[in-house]
Amino acid sequence: MEASQCDDPRYIPKHKFGRHMSRHHSKATVKCKDCLLAFDTAAAAGKHHHYAHSLPSGWWNFPT
Repeated sequence: MEASQCDDPRYIPKHKFGRHMSRHHSKATVKCKDCLLAFDTAAAAGKHHHYAHSLPSGWWNFPT
């Protein structure tokens, strides 16, 4: 099964964040336990939590 482009963690610039939230998370009901964000599914919230709160800061700069 091929991974969806939406599965990749990515940076969203502040000026595009509101539009991203309204287009992709308009039915957001699952809240992150560590910040103010909310998601459509528990899986999406879990993915966010992993990349935003569990991994060390700067993980995206680590060599693969």
